[in-house]
Amino acid sequence: MSKLSHSILVVFSLVGLLGIPAGTLAAAYFSPAAEAPPPEIRESPTSMFMYPNGMMLRNMVMIRESPTKALPGPGDSATIDSFFDVYAEVSTDGGATWASSHTVGSPLEMEMSNVGGGGGGGILYTGVVKWFNDKKGFYTIRESPTLVSSAEMEVRNNPGGGYMIDSFFDIFTEISVDDGLSWVPSSGPVHMEGTPEPATLSLLTLGGLALLRRSRRK
Repeated sequence: MSKLSHSILVVFSLVGLLGIPAGTLAAAYFSPAAEAPPPEIRESPTSMFMYPNGMMLRNMVMIRESPTKALPGPGDSATIDSFFDVYAEVSTDGGATWASSHTVGSPLEMEMSNVGGGGGGGILYTGVVKWFNDKKGFYTIRESPTLVSSAEMEVRNNPGGGYMIDSFFDIFTEISVDDGLSWVPSSGPVHMEGTPEPATLSLLTLGGLALLRRSRRK
């Protein structure tokens, strides 16, 4: 393989792995330590929060605004508290029209257990996620108090140092339009995945493009 072909392969491998363009999900993200939660949690493009009252939420992105905490050691469990800024689009008419929404400092709690080796060759952590009441203007969303929202993370050593982490969350929610007096459960869980923060995506992609340009000069 020529140097140019190898450089092109590197760029496209970075793009595929890290979730570029926007709207796709990364298979894993880099972390300097075995810690949680992820920099971002994004709704799967094939999922959507749907409710029997005609309300729908889509394109949800949760951006971490608090420090990470260490994942538990072998056979141990740990509670990891964090805060996220939450962005989403909401529809009140069954998807005919959509409006943007944004909430600052929404609390999220992960109860994770170290269960040993995972299928990807790393350390597997399983548990539940609790997402507390999240006010978004005229509606409030919360993680279901009666259904279990699951979380799973697999942490693998990165050859260049640090770790690569796969993570996903299947979240049941309820929605209220009367300040919490009554709640409507979602039609099912929504699949969300941990992804790198946008700055990391940009830096790695630019690094790959720089490598490509250097190869073209040779």
